[in-house]
Amino acid sequence: MTKPEEIRRDARTMKALMDMFDRSFMGFVNFYEEPGNPNLPEEKENAVVAFYHLEELVAKIQKDMEQLAQNMEICEVIYAASAVRRGRGK
Repeated sequence: MTKPEEIRRDARTMKALMDMFDRSFMGFVNFYEEPGNPNLPEEKENAVVAFYHLEELVAKIQKDMEQLAQNMEICEVIYAASAVRRGRGK
């Protein structure tokens, strides 16, 4: 079973990768501008919009993952308390 700390570690890794990609991606988009290419502004805008939508989705997933990790921890505490009570009742 996945542990809450694994979820948090993966979320931090995902955030670091998105930040790194953001810096690299924007440099890449600006580097390859070609004068006279009529489609470039639209293609560039589409790429930038897609990236930021992806970044927003990743942020939402990270938030959901953190909530799931918290819920898992609560369930683990409840399960442990129940196991202790069952052990005392015997």
